[in-house]
Amino acid sequence: MKFISSGSILTCLLAAQLSEGFLLPTMGNFPTFNELESHFNQIRSDMTSFTPTVRSRTYPEEYVIQMEVPGFSSNELNLSFKNFNLLVEGEHKCDDEKDRDCLSKSISQAFYLPRDVNPDKIESTLENGILTIRSGRNETPEKKISVHSNN
Repeated sequence: MKFISSGSILTCLLAAQLSEGFLLPTMGNFPTFNELESHFNQIRSDMTSFTPTVRSRTYPEEYVIQMEVPGFSSNELNLSFKNFNLLVEGEHKCDDEKDRDCLSKSISQAFYLPRDVNPDKIESTLENGILTIRSGRNETPEKKISVHSNN
């Protein structure tokens, strides 16, 4: 019984694809460096908007939302609250001349907060790429409602 190694199989597949012209373009089809750079820049611009990872927790005294926003500084983020909607927006721009590895990016994330949120107690901090938003809760006393019968 004769065994064929996986390396031999890959070599045969590669040879078959080369003979069909799948892997190597002809000399006339090689893109220029400028075409490659233009294509790469288009890919980079398509990657500017992202959806951050979000974690939320509810505690008796507050709600906590944490968002991963790597690369953003506190002055690049804007938070607004209206009608129990919390909106987090941000835009991080790069200076291509200083840092070619940096990617410009933007975020826009909306959260509907519960009715017991106290708008005066919403605070946010940014530390190590994590935006933490804490919103205090209004104390809602429990009210007992009696049921009356008309009989």
